[in-house]
Amino acid sequence: MAVEPPAGRARPAVVVVAPHFAHLRVAPATTRGAKAIICSAEATATTMATDAAPLISLWSCLACRSNWYTFQGKGNVLCAAPLLAANLQGKRRAHGTSAAPFNADLVMHDEAAKREQESAQRAVEEERRRKEKERKEREKRERKEREKAEAAAAAQRRREEEERRAAEEEKRREEARRAAEEERQKETAEEMLRRQEAENEERRRRAEQRRKEIKEKAERAKKAAAAGLPPSAAAALAAEAVAREAKPPTAHITVAVLGHQSAGKSMLVGALLLATGAISERDLAKRRKEAERLKDESQREDGLRTPKGAELALLDVPGGRRSLPQAVAAAAEADVALLVVSAKGRELEASLKEAGGGPSTLAEQLRAARGLGTAAKEGRLAVAVTKMDEVGWAQDRFDEVIAILTPVLTNAGFSQAATVFVPVDGLTNQVDAKKALWHTGVSLLQCFDDMASSSEPRPGALQILLFESAPAAKGAIRVRGRVERGTLRPGERCQLAPGSAPCTVEVLRMAASRNVVPLAEAKSGQNVELQLSGGPFPEWPVVGGASTIGWCGAVLSSVDSLVEVSDSVKAYLEVLELPRPMTAGFKAVLHVHAATVDAEIEHILDATDWATGVTIEKPKIVKAGQRLTVLLKFSRQVPVCSFSDAQRSRLSLLMLRLDETTVAVGHILEVK
Repeated sequence: MAVEPPAGRARPAVVVVAPHFAHLRVAPATTRGAKAIICSAEATATTMATDAAPLISLWSCLACRSNWYTFQGKGNVLCAAPLLAANLQGKRRAHGTSAAPFNADLVMHDEAAKREQESAQRAVEEERRRKEKERKEREKRERKEREKAEAAAAAQRRREEEERRAAEEEKRREEARRAAEEERQKETAEEMLRRQEAENEERRRRAEQRRKEIKEKAERAKKAAAAGLPPSAAAALAAEAVAREAKPPTAHITVAVLGHQSAGKSMLVGALLLATGAISERDLAKRRKEAERLKDESQREDGLRTPKGAELALLDVPGGRRSLPQAVAAAAEADVALLVVSAKGRELEASLKEAGGGPSTLAEQLRAARGLGTAAKEGRLAVAVTKMDEVGWAQDRFDEVIAILTPVLTNAGFSQAATVFVPVDGLTNQVDAKKALWHTGVSLLQCFDDMASSSEPRPGALQILLFESAPAAKGAIRVRGRVERGTLRPGERCQLAPGSAPCTVEVLRMAASRNVVPLAEAKSGQNVELQLSGGPFPEWPVVGGASTIGWCGAVLSSVDSLVEVSDSVKAYLEVLELPRPMTAGFKAVLHVHAATVDAEIEHILDATDWATGVTIEKPKIVKAGQRLTVLLKFSRQVPVCSFSDAQRSRLSLLMLRLDETTVAVGHILEVK
């Protein structure tokens, strides 16, 4: 709707547009020549159609004196609302302006204005109701969202509370389990201690009884000699045993008794015990009755004395392929190996034929003995050809066994010159080869004496290679090991590697299965049992793995000269057999002395052919029958040392195995 001046009237000097008439459009002709346009904020958009006069806020004119506009000159006022025009005229009079009398003309009739006003009010009311409805809907949505959020928060709090209660319950159960496990371990340790004490007491009793019997027989032998009568064979052996035990041992050697199944190893060990006076014939009969029950277990016999006074420890290993880990462990602990083979029928020939076409169990045992024994450099080996009584002590069968075994021994790295063959029969206790009249060599016990005399003590800083552990009273721990270097005495302050746990040797005694003998000192090569205090000691298993440290393979060393611990070495390897090609990156199981780890060949520095002596620098691939210099990376740190002719330490010896096959043996050249 357009606002125009009445007909016959002059054009207004001031145009006023009220708020409720914001929808009115002021015609451009109306404002032409006007001095000002007074309008509300709502009407601003409609009055902006012209720029003929300045815009003045209506509310400023009506409410604020400081903003009152004093019109300059004379003119009429055109207003769409009479009340506003009267109010404006009144304010002009109050300010005493000298302008002409204020005249206003009503452009629209009151009825039309009223309808327009009501329509505007209805629009405003509808807008208000619409906004109110939107507000209520918004509040409703917000309330629902808030209730939903509160419900979710409450559910989350319930879940958290349930999880907290479950965690607390699990913690209580775990604490209860831990307490029960600690109690069980405590009871187990106490039970183990009681059992060990009972076993030690039983061994003491039997040893005392055996010594008493030996002394009685020795006395009978003396009385018979005094009376000019010949003593019995048992009395003569008893007298010799008493005389030997009265003297300290001349040397200590540990023998790994290896051989194929049904070779007669346990039978031969019993015969050796009887021949050295370690047990009586009655005890031997009991031992052989239990042999069937213990056929799948390794047996250890300590404290045997040879004719020249050397002390023997025999490690009897089962002959099956499943027992190869036991053979490897025995080889890592032994000084020399005793290979037992049968002369009966074709038992030896059958044992050398593996079903899968790979190396036989006997060959694997020999490679383990060659790779991990301290005497690996000399290749010392005793071969006992048993069951000779069943072949009538025939020399041709004895020679045939030697011919069959020679290539097997050569392939394993044992020289023929350092290997001694002895005919024996365990069932009839014949270990002196007296029935083999054609045999010109030494007997089995004499062979052990020769090996013991050639073993030299290894002086230097103390090193004790450990094989097993058991808990002891008052936080102490009991371990069994072998003195590799130096001399050990009670009260010695040591450090465990790896782990660097300090400890003190409280109890030192000989590791004997038949008798408990306290020691004032232990020298290199001697097997000992120690009780250690100090710690805290790690909770290691007996046998470790690729990434798990075990007591078997740990080392005790003097605090003044600690053993090296490393996971990277430079090594010398002799390749025996390869199931798959060997290149840089070749991975296999590595036996480092008594420890077992995973290893990787990082670099092959050179390879020398055994037959031709030709050396190839940095070969891409190697084959069996070559000597290598390589860099090895272990899966974890291991106590090691470098090999030298002066030391020949067991801690430097290596054996690489893959898929139950020994692929290489060697030693450490340099510790990285």
